[in-house]
Amino acid sequence: MWYILALLIGAGLVALVWFLNQKGWGVKWYEILIFVIGLALLCFAIQNIVGTKAEFEDKAATVFFWAFVPASVILMIVAGVLPFLRIRGASNK
Repeated sequence: MWYILALLIGAGLVALVWFLNQKGWGVKWYEILIFVIGLALLCFAIQNIVGTKAEFEDKAATVFFWAFVPASVILMIVAGVLPFLRIRGASNK
């Protein structure tokens, strides 16, 4: 199951980078890295939340949610906003 999900996520990221490069919105390597780290953190959080729910440890699932999900979402948002800020800064010069 996780292998298929990893292949789909990888293919989606490659397609997204290819699409953005075709549109002229070059994506830097560090933006991709920040997004991948956020995505890995989100997958880690989901795996642990599901596992702790299966063991009927609701408090642990809540702690995993509040510890990892907001950080992963923030990283993915930052990675998504950086290209737009760079393009806007280049157009103002």
